Amino acid sequence: MQKEADVYVPTFFHHAAIFPIYALVRALIATIRFVPCKNAHKICTTPDRLVGIAWHRNIIFLAKSKIFFRPKLNMAGLVSASKDAAYLVAFFDFMGIKSVRGSYRRRGREAIGDLVEKLGSDSDVFITPDGPRGPACVAKKGFLVVSELSKKRIVAMRFRPKCYFTIPSWDKFIVPLPFSKIFVEVMNFNSASELEEKAAKVGKTPEEYVSDFMNFKIDTAE
Repeated sequence: MQKEADVYVPTFFHHAAIFPIYALVRALIATIRFVPCKNAHKICTTPDRLVGIAWHRNIIFLAKSKIFFRPKLNMAGLVSASKDAAYLVAFFDFMGIKSVRGSYRRRGREAIGDLVEKLGSDSDVFITPDGPRGPACVAKKGFLVVSELSKKRIVAMRFRPKCYFTIPSWDKFIVPLPFSKIFVEVMNFNSASELEEKAAKVGKTPEEYVSDFMNFKIDTAE
């Protein structure tokens, strides 16, 4: 295990260990069918840079989103600096997704700076705002800070798979069945201030507002 500063870096062992899982996931996401709802396709294919957010349990769908919506655009994902997260970094390497290391509890300030830098160098960034250890499906505010500093839009994503099972992890990680449909709904905010204004109108914080959307408590039209 290589460790640079306070970040564990994946080694050849991590890549070798994760490759069979990557191959299975890649084969799986080739079979599943995304069905974008309302204006999801237009929002997700507009080429200007974005801060994408979705729950940690939907990482498979985020990998599919890269291929389906933005195959020619660069993407970076926020990954914990921990030892176990080195496997996820290796998986992202195979998927062609760059990794920014850090979390709410560890290396948070540095990670925000790295994410803003990625957005400035022509890359999307994707954040699971309930990661890396929860609580599940409750957003933390890091994504909002990244949007404020970078002046980039926020795209909140939610996925409704028709056939799937869950892994008994802290987030109830979702694995879709082969050849199943996944309905994709998104909500676009052109800036962090736009999100703050919409949330304030209904008496919520921005984190509560996007949590409600991604938990299917509000409609995309609101």
